Amino acid sequence: MDSISSAKKKVSFYMRPEDETRVRNAFRLVRPGGRQSSLSHMYSRAITSYVAQLETEYNGGQPFPDAASPEAAKIRTHEISSLDEWPDLNAAAAPASSRVRFIPLEHVQEILSISRSQAYALVRSGDLRAIQVGGRAQWRVELTELDAYIERAYRTAEAAISDEAVTG
Repeated sequence: MDSISSAKKKVSFYMRPEDETRVRNAFRLVRPGGRQSSLSHMYSRAITSYVAQLETEYNGGQPFPDAASPEAAKIRTHEISSLDEWPDLNAAAAPASSRVRFIPLEHVQEILSISRSQAYALVRSGDLRAIQVGGRAQWRVELTELDAYIERAYRTAEAAISDEAVTG
């Protein structure tokens, strides 16, 4: 699991107390990411996942450009006047057309905390299945394929640990 480093930027935000309690309880009970995960990592993953869904909904799955750039004017915007109006893009509530199915390889890099070259190596070796789309043949990874890769990596790690226990 990744740790706090100079490569990360500290951010802070306000949250309704009841939501913060729900998040902390979920983290303590489920511990997504295993023992080495942190609450900050969970917040980061949740926010990044939501932004990826917004990018799919409003920008064709591409990362949003800088808000001051000319490209930003082309993106459909939606004024939100209260927290309760935020788009609910979770898979259970969203129509199939707005659900995120594929993510850019850059998101895989962030999720796995690996470098660009490591992400491409996973695809080139066939360890992580991906497709190329668009005029510039950008790589996309289906979320189910990423989940399958992570499960295989866990099984490989568990087998290595078992082998070490037996031979160690």
